[in-house]
Amino acid sequence: MPDAVPSILEQTAVVICTRHRPPMVADAVHAVLHDAGVPLRVIVVDQSGRQGDHPLERFVHEPKLLRYRHAAIGLSRARNVGIAIAEALGATVVAFTDDDCIPEAGWLHNIAVEFARSHDVGLLYGSTRAANFQSNQGAATSYVVHHPASHRGVVSKARVDGMGSCMAVRVAAWRKIGGFDDQLGAGSELESAEENDLCSRMLLAGFTVKETPSASVIHHGYREGGELDTLIAGYMRGSGAAMAKLLRLGGVRSLPCFAVAASRWIRGASGVDLPSPPRRMLRLQAFLSGAIVGLTARIDRRSGRFLPLCGPDDLVAPADFMDGGRDLHRPG
Repeated sequence: MPDAVPSILEQTAVVICTRHRPPMVADAVHAVLHDAGVPLRVIVVDQSGRQGDHPLERFVHEPKLLRYRHAAIGLSRARNVGIAIAEALGATVVAFTDDDCIPEAGWLHNIAVEFARSHDVGLLYGSTRAANFQSNQGAATSYVVHHPASHRGVVSKARVDGMGSCMAVRVAAWRKIGGFDDQLGAGSELESAEENDLCSRMLLAGFTVKETPSASVIHHGYREGGELDTLIAGYMRGSGAAMAKLLRLGGVRSLPCFAVAASRWIRGASGVDLPSPPRRMLRLQAFLSGAIVGLTARIDRRSGRFLPLCGPDDLVAPADFMDGGRDLHRPG
């Protein structure tokens, strides 16, 4: 297995999706480029509007960086476009972090180790740790993996959550299940849960989902007050839609997921670590509003994605992307 890790690393790309989030995206890129595990490419899918100086300008001569301007809005669409570009460049594994996260030392190497160990792994989650903040009026969401775990079969979805800020996918598995659902995730009507929906569909398709404590990132996305309530409501709305969809796709096998969700609500807990104390009625109302959509919206039965799909072009590398980090101003 150790001999396979360098080969996996050579075929691993990193995708960071961003929209109006300078300058921290540059810190994330810097951390990835200067870690021990050197990726095939770092691909930044940028959905920001036209701006002045961009924080990635300082990487203009970095051959490992590719920044692609994507005129559409939506995190799922950006993730799909990023993987499609990575696939076109020869990547077989794609690791994700967010534009407000900093990967810790060994992040990419440890992701490659996990994919080298098991060829049936379709999706991997690591830990997202909240940064330390001076204020106690808010917090950053987190998800900490304490023990390695492998999950198989849709029943096991009740035991695994995860955050897209520390996540990796096998490209072949992503393609087989039809990519991220563009009706979920930030920038969509349903606002979140694209990574957990992907997890459900991976398990339904027979892939293994792993969790590892050895790959982690630090999350700097601090929120407080009304902004925090909005964030939590968005999480719950997307989760409700994704879970209701899972019930339709997985049938009675997925009922344990609802039992776990109900238990968490009763205890005032959450799979992802939300700031305490969470407002239970806010969470319930948002979850139910999403669940109604998930139970009634049309679904593409082949992929398990909500309809309408934004288009199969999201799963194909854009014709106008250019390999290399020098072209930072291509049209959106």
